[in-house]
Amino acid sequence: MNDTPRDIELRMLALFAERTPEERVRMACGMFDAGIALMKAGILDKQPDLTESQLRVEIFRRLYGDCFSTKEMERIELFLSNGRPEPAS
Repeated sequence: MNDTPRDIELRMLALFAERTPEERVRMACGMFDAGIALMKAGILDKQPDLTESQLRVEIFRRLYGDCFSTKEMERIELFLSNGRPEPAS
């Protein structure tokens, strides 16, 4: 969905183009951090008793759940839960 008028979109693109590469990277990182903060708040709103490691696993699932096989997901989640990788088999 795109509800932004074309002239406004072009103006925004022009403003972004005026930024230095460093400024654009900082903006992107800030947007990513804001997205993670919103994700955390949503998760904790529904599951307020999660531990930090459980929260890390849930964020990982939401961000990368479709990128790995079930076996890979299990290994990564184990690492996120206890901080130690399981030997590959």
